[in-house]
Amino acid sequence: MTSSPYNTLSSCETGVWSVRRNSQFEDNFKRSRTKDGNYFFKLLGGNLQVIGRSEVYTSKSSMENGILSVKTNATEATLEKIF
Repeated sequence: MTSSPYNTLSSCETGVWSVRRNSQFEDNFKRSRTKDGNYFFKLLGGNLQVIGRSEVYTSKSSMENGILSVKTNATEATLEKIF
């Protein structure tokens, strides 16, 4: 899953916290299709803004597995400084 770039470490930490929290609610996952029929999902925050977008999947089941992975792993996500 990707997000918008962050300008500060603090805003990045807030973004990670938001993904951890909001990924636990099924209604926050919005499933969509591309023009050519592939699948992707967006994760919405409490304010209904997109806080993450998935890769593009060729099947609906692969997209659902991606959502399950986010739900399962987001609560344990850590932030690693690379700069």
